[in-house]
Amino acid sequence: YDTNIENIYFKGDFTVDEHQVIHRREVLPPLTSKLCENGYPFFAGCLTLKGNYPYNGVGKRVLSLADGRFLVANVRINGKQADLVMDTHKDITALLCEDENEIEITLRSSLRNLFGPHHWKSTPEPLSVAPIHFTHRGLWKGGISEKYTHAYYSVPFGLDSIKILAEE
Repeated sequence: YDTNIENIYFKGDFTVDEHQVIHRREVLPPLTSKLCENGYPFFAGCLTLKGNYPYNGVGKRVLSLADGRFLVANVRINGKQADLVMDTHKDITALLCEDENEIEITLRSSLRNLFGPHHWKSTPEPLSVAPIHFTHRGLWKGGISEKYTHAYYSVPFGLDSIKILAEE
């Protein structure tokens, strides 16, 4: 029959190695932009980071999530919302109080690593996904496409650092 095979999704507490073999998760991975290389190559969803920040009440504070890759970051400071959409910097001064401040950052990924393009080889990686990334239409010559790789290719997701920039 000429038909497509339906996708199968596994949900649970496991990791996937570089050979696409499933293993029981032994430790939590570091929450860096290399999450896809640390056992979660097809991760789609969100992860939440929590911490405290002391503030003396003097000067402007800007939250910087520039060292990472995510679709949207929902930021809550002391229970108040400060969303970052299409941006990596946010002035959070008005949300801070003197003394300790509770900061919660929820990063949301796209479905890109879940749906592909898993076999598209490009440097730099394409920032958008189009049908050509799945089919390689027009790029095949003698059964070979220079953009195709047998290896899975996932894009980074996560944060390498969280910075609060101070302007006294």
